[in-house]
Formats: sequence, C-alpha cells, structure tokens
Amino acid sequence: MGVSLVMRADNLLMLNTTQKDYDLFWGRVYGQGDLYVDGPVSGLSITTPNMKALNGSTFTFNSSSTSNVEEFKMLRFLKEGKDGLVTLEDKKKTGANMNVDFSLSVDKGTTVNVLVGDDVGNITVKGSADPLKFHMNRQGILQ
Repeated sequence: MGVSLVMRADNLLMLNTTQKDYDLFWGRVYGQGDLYVDGPVSGLSITTPNMKALNGSTFTFNSSSTSNVEEFKMLRFLKEGKDGLVTLEDKKKTGANMNVDFSLSVDKGTTVNVLVGDDVGNITVKGSADPLKFHMNRQGILQ
C-alpha cells in the first residue's frame, strides 16, 4: 500500500509531542505552506519545501539524546479487523525507514531550543531563520 498526499495548509499542527513521547525532538509547531507525504507505508518520505512556522510555535532538539530510531512515534497506522474494530497496526522493529525533510521559515514569535549537553550548555533562540532545516534519513541519521 502506498501514499501520495499533497497538502496546502494555512494552520496545520505539524508537531504536537513532549519529551516523554520522543527524547530527540519535541514541541508544538503550527505551520502554513505545503506538505508532501509520498511512498509506501513502510518507507514514507515527508517533505515541507516551503512551510512557515506560525507565531507561538515551539520546537526543541535534544542533540545529547540517547534515544534511537526504534522509539520514533511520529506516525501510527490503523487497521480494521474482520470484526470491524479499528486497532493500531502491528509495528515491526525496523528503525525509522522514513525520510523527513523539513525546511521551515521561522519568525520572531517562534522558539527553537537546542539542548547540547551539560558540558557545553543549551541554546534557546527566538528570532527569524529562513530556512531552518531538519533532515532525518531512513537510517535515523540527523543532519
């Protein structure tokens, strides 16, 4: 089964997670722009070529995280059983197997936190960035 989705949004909740959900990155980010989701369900590519973070968004990236890609919970798929009940699709332990390529224009009302570690310190930025890029390949490697 494959997906090919193009979405043009004015106020899309792109991320709504806490550190408890996934220790590597979390926050609440609302966006305006285009979102592309493409590929087989087992290997999606998610791209935001011209997304703008809306005022009040917050994103935290934890570069000192010990999490691994097995904990990646961004997308969950449902299945309908023969009895008509909808349940979570069984997840095989395979790693992320997902390309995530976010290019985001950030305004002065958006907060971006980067947790570097106790030996260096943490960075909190509230200001403009165009674009702020975040890329995770299918092996779970961040750039």
